[in-house]
Amino acid sequence: MQKQAAKSKENSSTEHGNNSSRVRALLDKYVSQMRQSELVKETLDLLHGRDITKIRCLALGSPFHTINALYQLAYLAVLAEGLGIEASDVSLFDPVFDEHDRDLLSGMKYEVSERYDETDSRTLYFLPHAPLDLTNHVLAEFQPHWLLGNDVAAHTDRLTKKELHEKYPLISLLNNLVATSEMAVRDSGFVSVSGRKKNRKRQNKLVYEEPKIEYDYENMYFNSATIVRLKNIEGCWGNSFTDLALHHVEKSLAG
Repeated sequence: MQKQAAKSKENSSTEHGNNSSRVRALLDKYVSQMRQSELVKETLDLLHGRDITKIRCLALGSPFHTINALYQLAYLAVLAEGLGIEASDVSLFDPVFDEHDRDLLSGMKYEVSERYDETDSRTLYFLPHAPLDLTNHVLAEFQPHWLLGNDVAAHTDRLTKKELHEKYPLISLLNNLVATSEMAVRDSGFVSVSGRKKNRKRQNKLVYEEPKIEYDYENMYFNSATIVRLKNIEGCWGNSFTDLALHHVEKSLAG
């Protein structure tokens, strides 16, 4: 069983993870692939003209030890290159980083820091596969205007609107702004059953309605939001970019 488990990890782990030269060679290879990819082209098309000058990456995972994180790092590097962002204006943090990860990132002249106080409307937060609690924390703590990561609307459909609002209030506010019939968080309770004419009693069956939620944006830093789901997420990088979307939140003068 242990051999089978180790075999199943081959697609997600860098072989000979302690080999720095091998990992750097893989990174160079993935950067070259990213430069030619439709994914990067699509992302840069969305970001050009937005005056993005900094990138802050959280929840990357270990690029030295895992293939997905190494592809995500290559994607980040090519985005910074395409947007003309200096390496000194790219910072990353993940508690899983070890000395090999830090050496790799420092070698790219990136900053590795847990603390970050420089967020403004020109900072892009890259949150590959970040959990909901981290995304909610980033929205609350740093008030970013641009987030590139999992489509938060697609990743909250297991929660009711009430549960979402209680657990992740800022994500709830964001989702409410962009909700459509396809992306809306599912309601809880009973599903209404439409009765047939010959069974009128069923038409009077009680239907549970979820309590109404007050979405208050008065003291929020945003009252307008859009989510653009990237289309070209499939490629040699496997599931490194599942549900990737660009989120833009702002304070609308009309709000």
